[in-house]
Amino acid sequence: GPCSPALTSKLEVGSKFSVAVEIRNSLISLDFTAEAEVLRVGDGMIAARYVCSDIAVQQRIKTYFA
Repeated sequence: GPCSPALTSKLEVGSKFSVAVEIRNSLISLDFTAEAEVLRVGDGMIAARYVCSDIAVQQRIKTYFA
């Protein structure tokens, strides 16, 4: 969803930061911390790619999407 202007004004493409990720649906429930990198900022939105470094969580995600 939309981000606060206070946040979007501080981020630029290439900015890196930690994010708390929650995945919830009827088949899986995961909470983990990941490192994110901003890919695009515009129109009050931020596009970022994130990577989880926890191998066990990575495996659960791969299994879910297999």
